Amino acid sequence: MKNQSDRNNTAFSREQRWVIVSLIFGVCLPLIDATILGVALPDLSASLSASVTQIQWVSVLYTLVAAVTVTVCAWATRQWGAKTFWITGLVIFTLGSGLCSVSPTINWLLVSRAVQGVGAGILMTVMQTVLVHTVGKPLLKTAMATMAVPTVLAPIAGPLLAGYLLHIGDWRMIFYINLPIGLVAIVLGWMMIAKDDLQQVRKPGAPSQANHRFDGLGFMVLAPALILLMFSLSSLSDLGRQGGGHWLETAGASLIGAGLLFLFVRHTRKRGEQSLIRLQVFSVGSFGASMGLLFLSSISFYGGLFALPLMFIQGFGHSEWLASVWVGAHGLGALISRPYLKTLCERFGVGNTALLGCGLAVLGTVPFLWPDIQGSAPLIALTMVLRGAGIGLLTLLGMSHAYHDLEPTQTPDASALSRILTLLGASVGPAMVAILYVKDVHSATFQPVLMGLTLVTLACVLPAVWLVRGDRRASVLSN
Repeated sequence: MKNQSDRNNTAFSREQRWVIVSLIFGVCLPLIDATILGVALPDLSASLSASVTQIQWVSVLYTLVAAVTVTVCAWATRQWGAKTFWITGLVIFTLGSGLCSVSPTINWLLVSRAVQGVGAGILMTVMQTVLVHTVGKPLLKTAMATMAVPTVLAPIAGPLLAGYLLHIGDWRMIFYINLPIGLVAIVLGWMMIAKDDLQQVRKPGAPSQANHRFDGLGFMVLAPALILLMFSLSSLSDLGRQGGGHWLETAGASLIGAGLLFLFVRHTRKRGEQSLIRLQVFSVGSFGASMGLLFLSSISFYGGLFALPLMFIQGFGHSEWLASVWVGAHGLGALISRPYLKTLCERFGVGNTALLGCGLAVLGTVPFLWPDIQGSAPLIALTMVLRGAGIGLLTLLGMSHAYHDLEPTQTPDASALSRILTLLGASVGPAMVAILYVKDVHSATFQPVLMGLTLVTLACVLPAVWLVRGDRRASVLSN
């Protein structure tokens, strides 16, 4: 494939379009799978004679294994290349789906779900590296916006697809459907994705990207750190739904996880280029600001997805169906705003676009503090669209602009770190809401929860201002 800097900066080439199509097929696998399974759990429980605890582990184990897999993706991508590792992820996920579909017992299904989790961790991380190498920096925001469409549609399409598959068959159908999708993604990926060679793009004198020994100590520290943090924060979310629980044990696990994460940072700084994930990318200003924006906006996004349906049903007295409509309006807002990301950045600058996203997200949150809004369906719909549009811009901007000033050899580390911060944000957001919800469980106002979401959204202004300064420095240098 030709050097991407030589390509047209305004439109995708035929090869690039096909790569994006193949990537969409690939990321649809874990995205749809994550939303489709919940509908099938009752049927699955009855068929396999499984307890509620065992059924919960069908989802929990998948998520935890995927998170652990993310920790090795940067090293593995440097060793084998993004294309090879991407196709490996597709094969593993498709194989795991096949094993799930023929599971005779709950234990077989749990092992099969763990295999799926490995594939999902690879796919959701390496996709970004493949995309950067394929389209280059000028088209990355547009490509990311295109790739973001499945993330918006999956929560809507997944349950509908599950309902249809369960109508024509049983729970095994939700895994059978992954097989043809996976095979198409494998064939397209093998044919259309160019083989990347990080050894050829490294700077003269820079250390080799491949043939590094695996950082076993780094993995042994980072993997349990993520597991403890995600599991304990998820437990806080469950406690929030139940209105109480073992707070001390959960908080202790969170502290141990945070301590292990601190130790990983110290270990990585000593090990340098030989580390599992190279944290030197944070020395690049635009990357640090983008990761801050991605982390905070992920907290706001996933916290909102947890809190707002509760507010609509328990606070406003709306039906579950109507609450799902409002959540759908949130997704519609993201779907509308994301295609304009590149245009907005070119016209107003990256930092100002981030500030615009902050403004829209705040405008889509603050009105819920007004006591009379629950009686105005048009205002609720408009507010949810605005919030979705703002959060959609922030998350996509944080994810895409992170690569703006990085070297090609740094993309595997950037992809792994962006995925880890997204996962942590997805855990911190609901946990924060759960704590505020329990404190206000006897009130129907949800004021503390809404104030928390508003403050986190406002905090996105800090990395946005950092990006504004970066735009100004770049403007001075270009002049």
